[in-house]
Amino acid sequence: MLCVPERQQFCGRAFTVEEVELIREVVRGCGGIRRLELAYTVCELLEWKRPGGGLKARECRDLLERLEIQGILKLPEKRSLGAIQPKRGLAPVTSGQPHSALTGSVEMFAPVDVELVENRQQRDLFQLSPLSALENASRSVEPNTI
Repeated sequence: MLCVPERQQFCGRAFTVEEVELIREVVRGCGGIRRLELAYTVCELLEWKRPGGGLKARECRDLLERLEIQGILKLPEKRSLGAIQPKRGLAPVTSGQPHSALTGSVEMFAPVDVELVENRQQRDLFQLSPLSALENASRSVEPNTI
């Protein structure tokens, strides 16, 4: 059996030999699940939580990786997420769709109606192309203008 240090200090918490042995048993007994799932399981068993009550899963995953480096346990292999797909480009606004630039004070456009954007198609109307974003960023904005 591997000699486990009397205490493991990590992220402000000291782990006892018994807790490290429990972590080893969980990792050994839960083969086939992802590292993050293991981290959540260990956090729940050890009640390792943030002040707001959330589990310290990221820190626990880091601890598990550290214990693996020390030879105390063997984690499952990291899973490949596959090829990352590029974001699809937005089609330029076509004629018939609202796309004029508005400048001036809000009072010039009163009354102003505000509607909640509820779907992707509506949200896409407000996306700027990279060129438009650069043009808008280079303009100076005065108070009380939109």
